[in-house]
Amino acid sequence: TRLVPLDKRIDDSYSVTVGGVEIEIKKALKDSDKYLIVNIPSYNVVFIGDMLSHNAIPILDDERSLLSWIDTLKKIEDKSWKRIISAHGIRTKRSALNSTKDYLTTLEKQLTRSIKNRVDKSASIESIKMSKFKEERLYDEWHKKNIAIAYSELKKIVKPTPLPIVVASLPVSNQIKEKKSSKKVIKKKEVKAKKPKIKKSKPKKEKIKITKTERNK
Repeated sequence: TRLVPLDKRIDDSYSVTVGGVEIEIKKALKDSDKYLIVNIPSYNVVFIGDMLSHNAIPILDDERSLLSWIDTLKKIEDKSWKRIISAHGIRTKRSALNSTKDYLTTLEKQLTRSIKNRVDKSASIESIKMSKFKEERLYDEWHKKNIAIAYSELKKIVKPTPLPIVVASLPVSNQIKEKKSSKKVIKKKEVKAKKPKIKKSKPKKEKIKITKTERNK
């Protein structure tokens, strides 16, 4: 056995025919070059490598996006095949996808709810238990790490629910006082608005001076 260096880079997908058998090779995750899916349509077989786990929770890391992984599993599920071969475990039927897909989609839903409710990362790590998977291998070692990695990814795209606008209202007693005071103000204004009384001025009497000569006449 000897190592053979790679001579072909798979940017998206690649097809090759070997001995008359067509083999389709495709990137498993759009954001990573480390994982490939190999499909042999004539044999109805899909090789999925580390993208599928049996009796163990899947492991997220910087190279494996939660959302991309879920998207990949959905696309594989939609294809026509009878057997799936992974790097872990011996299950090969379609039901082999269920456990991995169920864990990842449950994690996404619960983290999305936490972020919308403004729960921070540390609180989410402690509160999201997903007890259904507690008996699976690697749960104790990786579950909390998965939450931390997925939280950082979803935080970039999930928006928290806007906080409600609280309108402060006065107590009933204050409202009654306010109404009474407003009535007083109106009365004062009404008093000020009354027309002032106009005093009638008496005409001034003109004093007539009579001279002595006029009296003698």
